[in-house]
Amino acid sequence: MKKFLLFLLILILLLFLYCFFFRKGGCCIGRGQKPDTANHWVNWNVLFTPASVGDAPATMKQFEDSLRKYITDSNSAAILKFTYHHCPCDTLLTNMDVTAIYPSGNPVSPPPTKPPIGPSGDFTVGNNFMTYTPEFKDSVKTDTPGLSQYNVHITTQGSKSSKLLAVIDTGLDSVGFQHAHHGTIWVGDMLWKDPLRDNTIYDVVLGENTGDLRDQTKVRHGTAVTEIVLNQLHLLHGQTPKIMSIRAFDDSEIGSIYTVSCALSYAIQNNANFINASWGYFGSEDSVLLKYLLKANAKNIPVIAAAGNTPGIHDPGQVCNAGENTLNFLNRLKTKDSLFYPAAFAPIIPNLVSVTQLHNISNSPDPSLQFFPCYYQNYSSDFITVGAFDNTQTNTYQCCKFTAKVYSETNPIEGSSFATPAITARLMNDFSVGATDIKSFININSSKSTSAAQFTLKGSYYTFVQLP
Repeated sequence: MKKFLLFLLILILLLFLYCFFFRKGGCCIGRGQKPDTANHWVNWNVLFTPASVGDAPATMKQFEDSLRKYITDSNSAAILKFTYHHCPCDTLLTNMDVTAIYPSGNPVSPPPTKPPIGPSGDFTVGNNFMTYTPEFKDSVKTDTPGLSQYNVHITTQGSKSSKLLAVIDTGLDSVGFQHAHHGTIWVGDMLWKDPLRDNTIYDVVLGENTGDLRDQTKVRHGTAVTEIVLNQLHLLHGQTPKIMSIRAFDDSEIGSIYTVSCALSYAIQNNANFINASWGYFGSEDSVLLKYLLKANAKNIPVIAAAGNTPGIHDPGQVCNAGENTLNFLNRLKTKDSLFYPAAFAPIIPNLVSVTQLHNISNSPDPSLQFFPCYYQNYSSDFITVGAFDNTQTNTYQCCKFTAKVYSETNPIEGSSFATPAITARLMNDFSVGATDIKSFININSSKSTSAAQFTLKGSYYTFVQLP
């Protein structure tokens, strides 16, 4: 009898070891199978109003209950795990990220597109779409030798502008910037600091320290955007504004509606004079993002947004193609409910400006009759407010490309992300905030071209140059 019990114990132990080492614990959970996990099964942003935010805990509990009922109606073994994120500067904005866990091999219901049953109240709910810089999926750099770097030397000498520019992007590499532009002083000079907080918010990316001032992306996207604005302002009048740098995109240049909305909220609360938004997403319009853009509009804060680019690889030889790339026609994308936002909100928001880049296909002295959009950038006379035309006249000039000291001189960059800050600088230099809405100002003061009339609103464009 003792031998039998000993044999039985050894058999149970061997079975347990087999279960643990060969089945990775699976036979002990869910009949020999490891549960499957659907991360971000639901990922919603909820924007409350000041009147409804006190009911937020009860409202989120109602969301939880309704989602649990929704999934268990189709799979009673499924369970949900809820994770919440709260904007560090805005108690009205909450992100709800839901993970679905269910037995391996069992189908799980697709997530609802909106709350299946009601919490009812004064709030807005939207999907937390991924956002990215337009160059995220592009060949951002083109290896064309022979281009000269900027000669502009940005220093703190000269006149200071009282204007505040919020750059919502991948952050700011202030050390790299100082290395490229000797004498630039960020801390205590050009870098804005929050007068109401002990710690300025520089970063709203989930999982990162809000006090981190950095840009570690491959191409230093946010740093390049900031540099283009400052270079253009220096060329125009030699003035330097305060820069509010808010990192809403991670090192892969990926953000979300939640991160950009949180960043917009911070810029709006602190009365930025302009907001540069060299980012977006393809898809349907988002109600939460729209609310924040309308808040900026209500405070007469112009938001300058990139038109967006063709996703995928960009052939350097086609960047200045003398033809129309109909794949980038936003009216075509509208039929597929896949516009590029926030640029596509421009027709309904007076203080939102959308920017594409134009080039002169003839290289004639009079460019007004020869415009085409840069081959890989979105265009539409309905959705794009204004074009940026690089009128640089040098032997090394190449259209639709930018040079920046934060890069090697042999690695120019291209895309609507970089045309956008060129227009931001022009408008910061010329426009008095509050005098009128920004689009009315552009309509009166920008140049017009009949050949650009199908690419931008009324054929509007501004010229700029890259080199002194």
